[in-house]
Amino acid sequence: MLAVLLTLKVEPQTVASKAVVADEKIVFSDVINLMRDRKFWAFCLYVAGVVWMMFIAEQQFSRYFVSFFSDVHQGNAVFGYLSTVQSAMEFLMMMGIPFLVNAVGAKNGLLLAGVVIGGRLIASGLTSDALIISIIKPLYGVEMSLLLISVFKYLAEHFDKRVNATMYLLGYQAMLYVGSILIASPVGYLYERIGFEHTYLMMGAIALLFTLISAFTLSACVRKRQPGKENTEVRHA
Repeated sequence: MLAVLLTLKVEPQTVASKAVVADEKIVFSDVINLMRDRKFWAFCLYVAGVVWMMFIAEQQFSRYFVSFFSDVHQGNAVFGYLSTVQSAMEFLMMMGIPFLVNAVGAKNGLLLAGVVIGGRLIASGLTSDALIISIIKPLYGVEMSLLLISVFKYLAEHFDKRVNATMYLLGYQAMLYVGSILIASPVGYLYERIGFEHTYLMMGAIALLFTLISAFTLSACVRKRQPGKENTEVRHA
């Protein structure tokens, strides 16, 4: 093994083109330019309309799930087992989804994630069967893997690698916290007012609506990675 490693030769140009961290450090003006970029706000719109629905719905999903069982303890036990299945599915999908996203492109990956999220929420609101809701539960693992991989690939394609981390923090993570503050309370009120079923139907419809809007607002992506071609500057629409 050591002999093989010693004989390996890596071209400096290849190392430079594949570098994750840019040679130039980010400055405050880069953040300002990022905030002025239409692509930044188009991505935030997707997060607000689709990803917010997914995470907010998941926060109270255990309460809804247990209501399908006559015995609360049995419902909690089944939910725990399915959470394990969900984690395993997410782990396995993380190995296979990158090939799908590379084939269809990051934008289509985000749109597909939106369709899966909206479809799962609507199906959750329509079903009254414990078996069906048990099948729906692990799909969250598929959503997460598809969403995360598509997000990272989309950011890598459309934003300078100097601001990739900032873009992820502002456009994704910070937006999730904003969603928790703004949406959690109204959704909780709807749970009590009209029930989980109708609330999930509304949230699923919103996710699908914003997925449709994002089909026109998100920027197109290449379907297959082209070696040696990396973004070196922020692209403005």
